[in-house]
Amino acid sequence: MICTFSEDWHYHARTIVGGSPSIISTTGIVEAPAKPPTNQEWYIKQMQLATHNIYSDGDENDVISSDGKEKYLDYGDYRINFVAVGYALQALFSLSLKEIRSVTILQTL
Repeated sequence: MICTFSEDWHYHARTIVGGSPSIISTTGIVEAPAKPPTNQEWYIKQMQLATHNIYSDGDENDVISSDGKEKYLDYGDYRINFVAVGYALQALFSLSLKEIRSVTILQTL
């Protein structure tokens, strides 16, 4: 999991940190996207279950509805491969555009 420290004095989970080299966090694909505050009940339940070493497996006791589960990726989700390819392409394009921009800047100087 990749985290960055921001100006608001908090750590924020990241999926990708661009640069040379770019770092893509596979765990961050699932964990980093912020859930809306309306799912606060879900966070509370997950913390309570974790303190008792009980892990939710997606049965009827979950607080999130089946509609909410489709919005976010979970471990073992078939869509993770597509998302990982998208992040890899983002890193490649970002790196190539930086090189193009630096070349054009040097040519104008």
